[in-house]
Amino acid sequence: MEIVKINEIPVGSTIMVCFYMKTQYSFHSKVLYHSKYGTIITPIRVNKSVLNFDGSKLKISVMWSRKNSTPVIWRNCRLKLVMYKGHKLYLLRTIGNGASENRRANFRVPVSKKCEISMAYKSVYDGVVTDISDSGMGVISNRDTDKSAMGSKVRVAFKDVPFNYIFVLSGEIIREKQLREDRVFYGIQFTKNYPNLATYCSLKQREILFSNSNNKRKFDYTPFKNVVTKIS
Repeated sequence: MEIVKINEIPVGSTIMVCFYMKTQYSFHSKVLYHSKYGTIITPIRVNKSVLNFDGSKLKISVMWSRKNSTPVIWRNCRLKLVMYKGHKLYLLRTIGNGASENRRANFRVPVSKKCEISMAYKSVYDGVVTDISDSGMGVISNRDTDKSAMGSKVRVAFKDVPFNYIFVLSGEIIREKQLREDRVFYGIQFTKNYPNLATYCSLKQREILFSNSNNKRKFDYTPFKNVVTKIS
């Protein structure tokens, strides 16, 4: 296990801020500056408002994903909202050093959208996308068969209407679980890179966080109304 200090993260690097509040959240942030008081990073915004963690008892972790190496994780972190050069930013403070951990750096985001699943690009089944990340997704299919689909190539098509996103994603089934006689869960690993998925996952987390905050206002979908984004 490798031990890493927080100030060893190069300025300009992207890190992931993770916390649990009814569900797991993970947001990208950028390291701007290291000081003797802590590390200055960019804040998390939801509907143009900066999340304020001051006084929060949430357990916050920070993950730094390195190329060709295992991610480094700092646990029990603190984020203080500060003003720096006229901007609202976070002062990140850690308790102790980070440690490298052999774990998945991409968190799954709940989706729950109806989809079409093409098996081997021939048979088409109705289903539901349960979750998604940069590297894969989970779906539940109404496929009623005794034959295993492990290792099969699949294509999943679905829409997220409020965000105006259209998806046609290709992958391979790496996990299979029979839920009941006519329902099967599939874990799918993407067989190509979809760079814009990270943006979508971040938007979905902001939407979920906003809905879980007991905010009387509605999430603002206006910026997506006239812009269709297709990921395929």
